[in-house]
Amino acid sequence: MAKVSLQDLHEKNRQSWDQVASYWHKNIYTDRWKIAPEKPCLILLKEERQFLGDVSGKEVCVLGSGNSVRDFALAGLGAKVTAS
Repeated sequence: MAKVSLQDLHEKNRQSWDQVASYWHKNIYTDRWKIAPEKPCLILLKEERQFLGDVSGKEVCVLGSGNSVRDFALAGLGAKVTAS
């Protein structure tokens, strides 16, 4: 197996984040967290909601929650949320 340097891994990670940066700024990095509990469907993609199923009353841990918008959306769906 070929060795991959830490610098190469860092660069690939940076490039992948650069690809989603415009989506993040347009759709995520806003004041949407204020409406997330009342309108979680505006925050969580349809596919995410289908994958998660009914989270009402369930304990959910959100790792690396960033700006917490998904945390508030999950709480709006009735989950008991712990975030890091």
